Amino acid sequence: MVGAGFALLAGLDGALVLLGVWSPLDSARLSTWHGPLMVLGFIGTVITLERAVALGRPTGYLVPACSGLGAVALATPTPTRIGPALLTVAQVGLLAIYVPLWRRNRDDATVIQLAGALCSTGAAALLTVGWDPSQVVGWLASSMILTIIGERLELSRLTMVRNRVLPALSAALVASLVISVVRPGLGWRLLGAVLVVLALWLLRRDIARAGLRRGGQAAFIGGMLMVGYLWLAVAGTVWLLAGPLSPGRGYDAAVHAVFLGFTMGMVLGHVTIILPAVLRARMDWTPWFWVPAVLLEGSLVTRIGVGDALGRSGAVRAGGVVNVLSLLTLVIVIVCHVRPRRTRA
Repeated sequence: MVGAGFALLAGLDGALVLLGVWSPLDSARLSTWHGPLMVLGFIGTVITLERAVALGRPTGYLVPACSGLGAVALATPTPTRIGPALLTVAQVGLLAIYVPLWRRNRDDATVIQLAGALCSTGAAALLTVGWDPSQVVGWLASSMILTIIGERLELSRLTMVRNRVLPALSAALVASLVISVVRPGLGWRLLGAVLVVLALWLLRRDIARAGLRRGGQAAFIGGMLMVGYLWLAVAGTVWLLAGPLSPGRGYDAAVHAVFLGFTMGMVLGHVTIILPAVLRARMDWTPWFWVPAVLLEGSLVTRIGVGDALGRSGAVRAGGVVNVLSLLTLVIVIVCHVRPRRTRA
């Protein structure tokens, strides 16, 4: 978790550098590795730790340890290839963890998450051999999407497990990613179409939708998930219409719709479920979680809906700065509400 936290802070600093505003460290290295730090360093390390906890074997914790070290190496003045290489080893280790997890459950959810781990392994390996982070966006996005929908399938077995649509769409997503390597124009448009269909299907079928009427934590989780699926549809629409994108307005919109709107929205929605298991601590839901949620969604609407859509650079910067503040606010809320588990005498 120390490595994951370090990656988060380094990635947020890199975001501020890219936005051209004040940052604690004006580091070109952090701005270059901003995306991998946030996705592989922060979220990837948390995922490997959560899977190690699920495995329940001491050797499993070597994987998140390696991932955390890779994140630190990525952000510090070490040789450029060391960080991506350690992250690649960690993702290979995650693949190994999924083998006994598959033997334990033998279900679609594990297979879908395994496919996500394959995509993150591919992304880390390509970064290790010198690919630019913008060239592996599809791999990183697919890894996050597959991992998250696999976990949603685990949590929604009663409503989604017998439906073959989700595994089929997951396979189509991987196929689109492979096609994008040899036929970028076709592959990216197919990937965009799959994301739109996937988002619409999840909006209708995810059990969290029912929580919107119950209030409290259930409404918070349901709201974050439903909005996250909408952001996934936004990213899919951009790629469906535009195909492969180079860094610019469309690229910024699609990338942040996936990684902030969808991925971080899902993290926010599940934080009181996942973190207590990972940290072996108690953390009750509090209405204060709405503060980072509102900041995140409002800043994304400003950044993407006004800044990218209308070409207003000031809105992009303002939205980006509040993006950073929303994630820092989330950290503060977590720190203030996490408690040690009570043990019986």
